[in-house]
Parts: sequence; C-alpha cells; structure tokens
Amino acid sequence: CDMIHAKVDLKAGEAGACQRCELEFIFPPAQRFDHTIALSITSLFLMAGAVYFPFLSMSRAGLSREANLIQIAQSFQDGWFILIGLFFVLFVIVFPTFRALSLIYALWPLSRGKRPFKFARSVYGLSEKLTPWGMAEIFFIGTGVALVKITKIAKIEFGFSFWIFALLVLSLVAMNMTLHRKDIWDQLNHGAA
Repeated sequence: CDMIHAKVDLKAGEAGACQRCELEFIFPPAQRFDHTIALSITSLFLMAGAVYFPFLSMSRAGLSREANLIQIAQSFQDGWFILIGLFFVLFVIVFPTFRALSLIYALWPLSRGKRPFKFARSVYGLSEKLTPWGMAEIFFIGTGVALVKITKIAKIEFGFSFWIFALLVLSLVAMNMTLHRKDIWDQLNHGAA
C-alpha cells in the first residue's frame, strides 16, 4: 500500500506489519532468511532438472534431435565457439547454482540463530559480486526470441527442461527479491543472529 514506516529492531517472536494494510514485511531475526533459503533449495532442484532433461527438440524432413543444456553447451566446439560454450555454462548454470549454494551456506546458521559458518562473509560477498553475471533469465528470453526465427525452417518442441527452466528463472528472481542484504551483512559482521 506504499505507506512509509520507520524500521525498528525486533525482539524474538516479534514481526513488523503495515499499520494500514497489516501486511507483515519485517520478520523476526530467526525467520528472516527462511524464504531465501527455501527458494535457494528450490532453485538447486530445478537447475538439476533443467540440466538433465531435454530442453528442446527440432525436427525437419523426418530427422529430429533433442538436446539438454549440457549438450547445447557442447555443440560449441569449433575454434572460438568453445568460449561461447564455456560462457554459457558459467553464466547460465554455474553462477546461478553458486549463488543458491552460497546463500544457503551463509544464511542457514543465521536463520537458526547460530554463528555463521567459517568464510560465510567471503562466500556471500563473492556471490553478490557474481550476481550480475548469472544470466539464466537472459538465456531464457534469448531462447524465446531465437526460436521464433527457427520455427520458420524447422518444427520446434519444448522439452520438459524448458518448462523447468522457466520455473527456475522465476525462483531465481523470487530468491533475489527476498534477500535482506543489509540484514545479512549486519548478521555476518556481528557473527551471530
């Protein structure tokens, strides 16, 4: 409802809610990171499915071919194209996976009211720096644009992985939206939740 509120520190068991619409938007310290952890775990499972199952299949003149994400990356093997395959794996698979794993690593003990794991600040800091380079959503949009052009010369069918990848992109966006970056840094700097 866009009502402006002053942020207050909460005690155990308290939550902050809007005075007008009563929506809870400040969570107790022990529960503040649970949504992010849940979405991170969801993203990991979805990424595994997106990598394993067929992403799309193409058929033309009686010939057909299926490919999953790893096979798509492996298709770039000639000369300089190998860099495209490497960048694809890094930006679409490795960086989003690392982001989800690092959030779980950094936030799990904080969400349980315990001291952060060793190197949690460094791992979380690195994941924040790599966040702009995780381009799963860019790949998804680019795939849609490219497939519009390809449908004129071949029959395209989306594989199970395509739809899993769509859910993955949504979960990654939601995961980043649930982050309380200032709270995370405060908790990591103080060494306890």
